[in-house]
Amino acid sequence: MKKLIITSAIAILGISAMAQDRKVAVFDPTGSIDANLKAAVRDEISSIVVKTDGYSVILRQQMYRVLEENNVEPNSLVDDLRVSEVGKRMGANLAFTSHITQMGNNYYISCKLIDVSTAQIVKQETMQTLYGLDDLMDVVNKLAAGMLGSSNTATNVPSNIPYDTPPKTLSSYKGMIYYGEKMTKYDYKQKVKDDPLFPFRNMLSKNEVRQIMASTDALRVYNKGLRKSKNAALWMWLISPSALVCGGFALDKNKTELAIGCFAAGAVGYTITTTMAFKSIKLVDQSVDMYNNSLNAKKTSNMELKFGITGNGVGLALCF
Repeated sequence: MKKLIITSAIAILGISAMAQDRKVAVFDPTGSIDANLKAAVRDEISSIVVKTDGYSVILRQQMYRVLEENNVEPNSLVDDLRVSEVGKRMGANLAFTSHITQMGNNYYISCKLIDVSTAQIVKQETMQTLYGLDDLMDVVNKLAAGMLGSSNTATNVPSNIPYDTPPKTLSSYKGMIYYGEKMTKYDYKQKVKDDPLFPFRNMLSKNEVRQIMASTDALRVYNKGLRKSKNAALWMWLISPSALVCGGFALDKNKTELAIGCFAAGAVGYTITTTMAFKSIKLVDQSVDMYNNSLNAKKTSNMELKFGITGNGVGLALCF
């Protein structure tokens, strides 16, 4: 009976130890961004850790107490070994660190999960925002959840094109972008003939294109093309019609010279609209070519020239 009780007690203790959460010390993000933004990112990461089964978060008060006792500034921990040492003193099993770099209007986020007992990086992931502050927390949420193997990701992360979608060749036609090889006018008409809804069913949205072209020079050209398109729309729907309406009122009032001036302004506006529209399409096409060329460049960069000696002499091989 005593043996049974002892065995049961050992089993219960073993199960309890297995069920014990791994404690995570979530450190303040480093990088030259606003302190309030760093706090928001830290809290977002902590919330994901708490929601993930098998993990718990070291209390902020406990972390700051250890940092203060060791004369360590919260934002000065950039060395993985130092992070591990401090994490041990906090009673953590893992340390979660992050670094945020602002790149124009967007943010580049790098996260590490470090085993404090070995000072080894268990996992490291990076990601960049597409819409600046608008999707920063979504990206942080997705990063943290992915690092911990959690399904508690943000519901408003763009889902049409996943962040980790393998690169595919793009095609454009009159400012519209699709997946696939470059289309000619004949190809496009043939596709529409076979499938009248082809333009609507297969065309990529602006957000999808931005996501695909993220971190490439092509994205800058694409955005420039979109700005041209917006300006063209402004001239088409506001300025040119206003000039024509003004000319009509002037004619009604027998003010011929004013009417001629208004009509001339409308004609100039139409010319400007057409020019900007053509430039917009040209820039979009250029961005697609730039993106496809960058894919080809990556493929080429993976080639390697190797020399070797065989029984038949010296050999030269091109490895892909």
